[in-house]
Amino acid sequence: MSKTFLDTTPPVLAALNAGSPVVAIETGSFARLPYPQSLQTLRAAEQEIWARNCVPAPLALINGRIKAGLTEKEEEALMQHDVALTRAALPVVTARGRSGALLPSAALAAAAAAGIVPLLLPGFRGEVSDVDALALYGRMAFSFAQTEDVGALLAERSIPALGDNAAVLSDAYLCQKELSSPESVLYAAGKSLTTLCEIACATAVEIKKKTDFQAL
Repeated sequence: MSKTFLDTTPPVLAALNAGSPVVAIETGSFARLPYPQSLQTLRAAEQEIWARNCVPAPLALINGRIKAGLTEKEEEALMQHDVALTRAALPVVTARGRSGALLPSAALAAAAAAGIVPLLLPGFRGEVSDVDALALYGRMAFSFAQTEDVGALLAERSIPALGDNAAVLSDAYLCQKELSSPESVLYAAGKSLTTLCEIACATAVEIKKKTDFQAL
């Protein structure tokens, strides 16, 4: 995805430029909840991330622009409409200047374009398009516990599913990055949204600590 179609909000951009921990959020699963629960749940996730000294970056399409980070007004408008887009739908909807929340496959593409690691994927349910997007974009993704069938799909595509140890997750990611090879997907599962936020933030903070140490 070209950055010609990507906007990053000032808080998220400042954090990325400073090397501060940023956690991207797939918004499609929240948009499919009834309003105002959709908005309340999304903001609860953001608060969990802020509370752990990380910057939340909800991902969405707003008036034909991919957004990494949203204003309060944009979030409220987005969560009032059950419009959730897959990666395949993005080009057409973007060209038409429309808006919509992003489902896992689209969120993976947007996070890759914005250079944000890791990514919360509460809506990941093991659809083939989502699994293929994980393999294609190689992001560090955090989602709920999966079934044996989903585990088989991940294994079939050589997508490693690591545990919830932030030190292990951060080391695996940094090793792949240092090797300058395509990043393996580090797929960690949690039992609740709070747990997902906790693990993702801990991993993001560990990555920053280790990156800062290596730079000394």
